[in-house]
Amino acid sequence: MHPWDDSEERSLHVHKMDGPGLRDAGNLTPLLYGTLYYKRATRTGAWAAFVTGVAGTVLLQPRELPVYWGFPVTLCSTLVFVLVPVLESIWKKRAC
Repeated sequence: MHPWDDSEERSLHVHKMDGPGLRDAGNLTPLLYGTLYYKRATRTGAWAAFVTGVAGTVLLQPRELPVYWGFPVTLCSTLVFVLVPVLESIWKKRAC
């Protein structure tokens, strides 16, 4: 019998390869594209998006969801990355 004939072992092996690369995508994708294409990006927004991505990964990765857990993490991280600079500009206008 060939070692790859055991479908359970093969699926476990593929799952192990799934780990760190996709886990970091929810944290880093909004940061990479946001800093390249979003003109209003700020350092505070980047840090907030990174923390949101890490928190989402810790909270959603071990759970069984109807969608892949990385999608809501990336979506939330992107929203935070975009909204924090907008809120910062509103707060600065009110402070003046």
